[in-house]
Amino acid sequence: MEVSASDSGSASEHRGHAEGSHVGSAGDDTLVPVPMPPLIVMLANMAAAKGSPLTREEVERIRDDCACMMLPAAVASKLAAARGYADINPDRVWEEWQAAQATLAQRPEDKPRAQDP
Repeated sequence: MEVSASDSGSASEHRGHAEGSHVGSAGDDTLVPVPMPPLIVMLANMAAAKGSPLTREEVERIRDDCACMMLPAAVASKLAAARGYADINPDRVWEEWQAAQATLAQRPEDKPRAQDP
């Protein structure tokens, strides 16, 4: 995961900031990694391009290679609310991607899409 901010480092260093929950409470200033574009969008697009389900290794590689910004948890929470859907927690990428696929399969009209430029 590439990190954009004054605080940079490896993906494994930054994933430790988001223990338990991807975004914190409104008063939380703990920094959390926020993939840009959202991880769920990147995974959905990659699965569609592949034409078959992504493997765990592919999902983890996409997570590890994605660009992200370190944001205060309160800002990340507001960003998710404005976007209208929750992103996948990078710490639980495989488990949450499995759950997201089931939800997306049931409601294809609600599939998250990247915003048009």
